[in-house]
Amino acid sequence: MATERDENDVWQRIADYRREVEFLRELLDPVNQLRDASVFVEDLLRVDFPAPEIAEPSLRKLLLKRRDFLGRKLFRDADFALRMRNSVSHTRLDENTEKQFIKATDVFLEIATRHIDEIERRAGPRATSANQPVQKQDSPARFTAETSQESKPKIYATKIKREPRPLLEATDNAPEVTASTVAEYTFCPRAGILTHEGGFSDPEEELPSLALLPWYEQEVIEEAYTHALYVLFAFPVGLLVTVVILSLSMLGSVLYPYLLAGLIIVWAPFAFRAFRRWREIGGRRLAALLATECNPVPGKNAFQPVDWWGLLLAGYEVRRPEDSLKDERWKLSGKPRRILDKGTMSIPVHRIRKPEGPILPQHIVRVMAHCHLIETTEGANSPFAVILFGNTYKGMTVPNTPENRERFYTAIERTRAAITESDNGERQPPEPITGNACSACHFGHPRPIALEDKTMRYGEPLDPVLFHNGRKVFHCDCGDRFNWKPKHDRTRKMGKLG
Repeated sequence: MATERDENDVWQRIADYRREVEFLRELLDPVNQLRDASVFVEDLLRVDFPAPEIAEPSLRKLLLKRRDFLGRKLFRDADFALRMRNSVSHTRLDENTEKQFIKATDVFLEIATRHIDEIERRAGPRATSANQPVQKQDSPARFTAETSQESKPKIYATKIKREPRPLLEATDNAPEVTASTVAEYTFCPRAGILTHEGGFSDPEEELPSLALLPWYEQEVIEEAYTHALYVLFAFPVGLLVTVVILSLSMLGSVLYPYLLAGLIIVWAPFAFRAFRRWREIGGRRLAALLATECNPVPGKNAFQPVDWWGLLLAGYEVRRPEDSLKDERWKLSGKPRRILDKGTMSIPVHRIRKPEGPILPQHIVRVMAHCHLIETTEGANSPFAVILFGNTYKGMTVPNTPENRERFYTAIERTRAAITESDNGERQPPEPITGNACSACHFGHPRPIALEDKTMRYGEPLDPVLFHNGRKVFHCDCGDRFNWKPKHDRTRKMGKLG
């Protein structure tokens, strides 16, 4: 019985592999087609043709191990396909033509097909169960035309419905990644590598200012508003009482006016800070009181504007996840800012710094990772995610569509491959083509050199790459890690750095 079950598993895996090959052949984008085909071949070799003697198996090393099986011509073509794969991963795409990408994809699919045939050959003839009689199928006459079907109009599918790719599960050697790492890699491959190697995660509350003030819960805001009002009232009363006591005890003294002026100077900044706090919390309280119900359509495949308090009025209940959500099969983890629950739905909430957006690819990838983690770990339905803008309660939904999920799937595959190649020393991400990505990146922000402030890689300090403006010496995380000088806005403001 166990032997029969193992045999069925082998044939099921063969069927999955062949479906994956057909799926890859139908992809329209040659760049994504090439990337996905290379990942598929690497996963296939690692699972069914493992090389335990290789400490850190990469696709190049695995293909080198299979050199005799591939033959001289196909192995030479595989080297060309690897170079094309590397070019679309980290360099300019216009250096190669679409025809070359398609040729490289065909090479990878040929390699995959040969290995699938080899798996099938090893499995031997498939045994048929005695309880399943073979049914004869009458083949149609060779020259008989089916006139009944000719009168029916042909219907062509405008959109092919697909299941998620079956080979997204992480292998034993695959690195563990976070939603932050995948999102940062989508923004810039070097930022993704730095996030992974430094173990960086998002701040607990991603707020532009007054980060310690309550934000999401109306009850807490009401309590904070009452407390801020008492404090604001206490400052002028306290000043008045102090002035009266000072006047009664020291009126007519030479020091009296100086003490009074000093008292006001000390009192003013604290009073202004209390006023700012009361005004900020009052604005949040007013936004909650004036909100109207906002109930986005779960199945709508488009962005929908939302308001935080409107969502709560529509029946969504907010909770704060205590720990990161983890998918052990994908070696993926992440922690949304908040989760909104309503019925069988659980909606992840993320906040970006810019008060007016826009929603960028890295934001979509991050919230799609959160949706996947919620559906995998909690078994809930996440038809969309919510992204809030800056220091406001306004935001937008991001639908959990096949297109957005495919973007996330591609991003996590590329992130894994880039981390593995970087750790193996095969290839490091090149610098961005334009300086726009570096202009406000926190990894490229220059800071003065200090003995205790070093860039860390897997817990080990890196030697700083120094540059100066004639007065001070600076360095940054990205410069230390990749030995270059990022084009950060702060660098331009300080003048030309050498």
